[in-house]
Amino acid sequence: MACSSSASIEKINHLLLSKLPS
Repeated sequence: MACSSSASIEKINHLLLSKLPS
């Protein structure tokens, strides 16, 4: 479960960074 959570967090962070203005 911990690994799955980490992966989800990383994906969310990546999406947030992508949405942030360059």
